[in-house]
Amino acid sequence: MLAYLARREEMRRFFRARTGGREDVETLMRRLLDKARQADGEAIEDPSVRLYHLASSLLRDRPRAAARDPSWVRTLDTLPPMTRQVFRLHRFEGLTQTEIADRLGLSRRAVEILIGEAITRLLRARQRQDGEDT
Repeated sequence: MLAYLARREEMRRFFRARTGGREDVETLMRRLLDKARQADGEAIEDPSVRLYHLASSLLRDRPRAAARDPSWVRTLDTLPPMTRQVFRLHRFEGLTQTEIADRLGLSRRAVEILIGEAITRLLRARQRQDGEDT
């Protein structure tokens, strides 16, 4: 807990930098606080390293949470099949771009482009949905 309290603003910047400022950083901070509370009292060699590990874990879990969001699932379903497959392998199964390229017989650059295309379309869909919600 002390590491969290001492590095609260640093962790906020960490999340903001990795989400492009588009995610709800405060939601990530609350989740990090919950995880820090759960670990409170454990014998941890380097609490700062553990804090970053917890924060990174939260960031890795975001795609899985998004996969449960019906609006994201609908948008994923509209992607071209190869784009959808590449995106799912990367974001949900955690494969690297090189691993995906090898598995699907694509160049690494093609995988990079397909992931970028998927992210762009998903972000646009999210922005349209946010605009409709207001």
